Amino acid sequence: MGLVYDRISSLLESLALFSFHVYFLFARKRFKNASLRKNLYYQFLRTVQPFYFLLTLSAIIANLVGYRNYAELINEAVLSSLIVLMLLATGFFSLISVLQVFFQTKVADRSRIIKQYKEKIYKWLFRYLRLGTVYLWIYFTLKLFYLWRPLMDGVRNILDLGYQFGPVYITIGAVLSFLLVIYLSWLVSYLIRNLLEIELFDRFDLPRGVPKAVSSLTQYFLICLGFLLALSAAGFSIQNLGLLAGALGVGIGFGLQNIVNNFISGLILAFERPVTVGDII
Repeated sequence: MGLVYDRISSLLESLALFSFHVYFLFARKRFKNASLRKNLYYQFLRTVQPFYFLLTLSAIIANLVGYRNYAELINEAVLSSLIVLMLLATGFFSLISVLQVFFQTKVADRSRIIKQYKEKIYKWLFRYLRLGTVYLWIYFTLKLFYLWRPLMDGVRNILDLGYQFGPVYITIGAVLSFLLVIYLSWLVSYLIRNLLEIELFDRFDLPRGVPKAVSSLTQYFLICLGFLLALSAAGFSIQNLGLLAGALGVGIGFGLQNIVNNFISGLILAFERPVTVGDII
């Protein structure tokens, strides 16, 4: 009796989910509001709804032929995934609303970098918050369907593929780690440079050219530090850095002389400041 009750309740749950998918499938054709079509929750539903429709249909069929465990797994995973989607979408729009309110406060008005780049900062935060919301939903959904660990095992096997260059073994994961650390170091250095140059140094009465010089040198230092961290993330040891320095020396000697000369000249100008920003030559 209990087994029959469980099968009936699971079947009713599948039918309820199936009815929702059928309703949304027909109702979305009547949505004419352009702002609604740009809604994150609506976009998610429109993307995943056909897959969930097929999964729910397979759960109904599985329940009828006796695969109750499979049907319960699909029902719980689909329902939980939709709930997580609603929660994440609500959290996303709540954060966006908080950001909009914050940009209108007196604290934001006193910030020079926010006042100067308010639109760019808002678009950047909106894009990355939306990307983070998508990633969290994919993560929780794969966990609910018990697919996260097999996926990570497959990705790990792909990232471990590589090629042997003498004593150095370079893998796909090492290359991606190198590029990721380089990008993050450039992004952090760019943000810190703008914070120093616009937000901090603009509030002090410093000689002309000093803010630009200090912020540029800080950015160069952070990029160099990020490059070393990227080499470490890629699996290069300290002994291999000597080989890399030798290769760079040969490259500089043959083809990068003008670039290195201009870079060193820029550092000398930054330190000695015979010419500063705003001078007319």
